[in-house]
Amino acid sequence: SLSKAIHNKLCVVLHNYQSSNSGKIGDRLVEVFDFTDNSASIWCYDLEKSDIRLFNIARIGSVEITQTPWSNQDKHKCGNIDIFNMTGNERISICLRMNLRAKNLLIEEYPLAKEHISKEDNNSWLLSTEVYNIAGVARFYIGLAGSIEIVNAPELVTYVREYRRAHLDKI
Repeated sequence: SLSKAIHNKLCVVLHNYQSSNSGKIGDRLVEVFDFTDNSASIWCYDLEKSDIRLFNIARIGSVEITQTPWSNQDKHKCGNIDIFNMTGNERISICLRMNLRAKNLLIEEYPLAKEHISKEDNNSWLLSTEVYNIAGVARFYIGLAGSIEIVNAPELVTYVREYRRAHLDKI
């Protein structure tokens, strides 16, 4: 349905979309115009918000193709997306040293990361890349902190410290 809507340049309703950002489930009227490289998400012009949005396909309940043609094609522009599937405009450089466990999990969970990993020695690998939102890499780091060393990522250090104070020090 999504491919057909793109081909025919028709608006769609994403029924029962489960938004992690707002925490709400609802319908979204959009002009879907492209898929991400891994086809897990779609780039859309959100008619209600008058802005480009990325929607995760797995969170869509159903798709209804309308008979309404696109009216905002001049605004259709794919945004930036990093290996952690986060979007943004500003690039943030990171460098992490990982053991085998962390390296394997990174590649399994985020296959696009593979091309940014280099072997340092028999027991460690370096991830050197740029991200658009530090929250994606932070989730990965927090879950495997014992297996990852932050080599160079001051924004990540700040984010993790603030996250710990806000959420983990309560325990």
